[in-house]
Amino acid sequence: MTEKQKRFADEFIVSLNGAEAYSKVYSNCQSPYATSSRLLADKEIQQYISERVGEITAKLELKQEIVIEELVKVAFANIKDYLSFNEDGVSFKNSDNIDGSVVSEVSSVKIITKSSENEITEKVSLKLKLHDKMKALDNLGKYFKLFTDKVEHSGGLSLEELLMQNQKKIGTDDTGEV
Repeated sequence: MTEKQKRFADEFIVSLNGAEAYSKVYSNCQSPYATSSRLLADKEIQQYISERVGEITAKLELKQEIVIEELVKVAFANIKDYLSFNEDGVSFKNSDNIDGSVVSEVSSVKIITKSSENEITEKVSLKLKLHDKMKALDNLGKYFKLFTDKVEHSGGLSLEELLMQNQKKIGTDDTGEV
């Protein structure tokens, strides 16, 4: 494997985009999509990528269980774990008692208004956004193979009948001779 191929593989590991990785390493690329596909199909490059990803995973101590646990947290997060609803409106719960890994964004906006009587009112608008629940559920479903694409066949011919028709079209008999 050449040094450029190693650099390509390393760039691919970072971006997971073959054409982008190829363009970064090979400056005068004419067709990065096709060439990167050929490089990614190379057994030696595949082996190198697999080994490097294994090294990175081991260094980070990234395990399937940890990833699944985080996806489960996001997928089954309940907004009531983060907000309190009462007669005064909505308020955030104490941050010491919540799991911040599920929260995507917290922001506040101060709105100051002035009425026609020159009365100034101040209102704070709070926003809480959790990570994408549907995406987490989808990823969990794919991991556990809960969703399968079904292909229906409604044709009336059996496989044997289809083969016989095909043989007639190409001019062969049952022995395969013309």
